[in-house]
Amino acid sequence: MERLTDARIAEIARDNGIHPAALLAVKLVESGTKSGFLSSGRPQILFEGHVFYKYLKANVKSLNMTQLCAQFPNIIYPKWDISKYLGGEKEWTRLEKAREINVKYANYAASWGMFQVMGFNYRKCGCESVGEMVKRMEESQEQQLLLTLNFLKNSGLIEPLKKRQWATFANGYNGAGYAQNKYHLKLQAAYNNYLKTFPA
Repeated sequence: MERLTDARIAEIARDNGIHPAALLAVKLVESGTKSGFLSSGRPQILFEGHVFYKYLKANVKSLNMTQLCAQFPNIIYPKWDISKYLGGEKEWTRLEKAREINVKYANYAASWGMFQVMGFNYRKCGCESVGEMVKRMEESQEQQLLLTLNFLKNSGLIEPLKKRQWATFANGYNGAGYAQNKYHLKLQAAYNNYLKTFPA
């Protein structure tokens, strides 16, 4: 699989009016130096069991959520729990187990690719279905980036990123707990570091 270079990310950033160092900072904070794909060729994902729980409970009334939580404690739980993460390929094991229960909401509950966009954001990514989003995330790193740019534009996050308003961007992209995770400070630090290579 062809790797999306920092230079190509910078070029795409400029085409969208974003400072290259700002877009590269988001990538670094979200997926480090990982490529967006695992060695197996599948996209990087992180499965969020509390999100799976939320969508199942709201939309599949026939399910006994208490029973499911007891039966599948590592993929269905009511609140975010960092201890449930297994990382790498093992996240796919979690996703595949969740897909046996409900494919659509399992895909909703994973964050996808090098920018880790949640599946339930498929419409903001410009897709007709979460299945289309997953298929495109599986195609290439460039597709992962283009989907993310759609998400940023349709979520009102492109302007705070352009203006490097890190706290505002972090709140929208990472959630209300961003400060606790120092997400905005990590973005600022990564941006400052990339400025050495991409000053403009």
